[in-house]
Amino acid sequence: MKHLKLFLLTIVFAILTGCTVLQPIWDFITDQADNGFPILTPTPTSTPILVPTIVVTPDKPTMTPTPRPSVSPTSQPSGENPNVNGAVQYFGDGPGKNLWKPVSDTSGNLVIVLASIWKKEFNQGCTIDKNDGTKEKLFCGGNLVCFGNPDSSGPRLHLRTRIKCDKAAEVKVTCVEDKQTVIFTLKDKTKLKEVCKRWD
Repeated sequence: MKHLKLFLLTIVFAILTGCTVLQPIWDFITDQADNGFPILTPTPTSTPILVPTIVVTPDKPTMTPTPRPSVSPTSQPSGENPNVNGAVQYFGDGPGKNLWKPVSDTSGNLVIVLASIWKKEFNQGCTIDKNDGTKEKLFCGGNLVCFGNPDSSGPRLHLRTRIKCDKAAEVKVTCVEDKQTVIFTLKDKTKLKEVCKRWD
């Protein structure tokens, strides 16, 4: 401790007086170094080199959509729809007549097939009353035929829906064109609620 204090006082004195008293101390240190006094030499540390890893992802398979099967539509028959003068048309009159089909072969929805006397689509559309108070608009076309399943008199107009049969309020279809409104229904009014039964 006494030597440490003396050493510190010597350094302070040298700084204040500007004398060269520190030179002998430096010479002593260098002499000790030459005689094996350990001097710590920093050893450079190696810095790891970051090599980017390349991950090869296999190409995703190209998904080719499968086209929906096309249907060759039957040519629309020539001629006009008959003017029935307000007369109600019926389902359940026998084969080849107007058909109320509760489950279609393609979608499982309600579909209407009219007799071959109806040669054109109704230009103002056809509707079914639904049991929630709204109307379901019927349609034809797309990937399915408007006129198909021809009988001896010609192809028949298919009118399709997007509802299941139990959504219909009654067995009744209303079709409108410029010259007339045509109602398709059942003769037996007590059967009107049997909407999930086939009527042809």
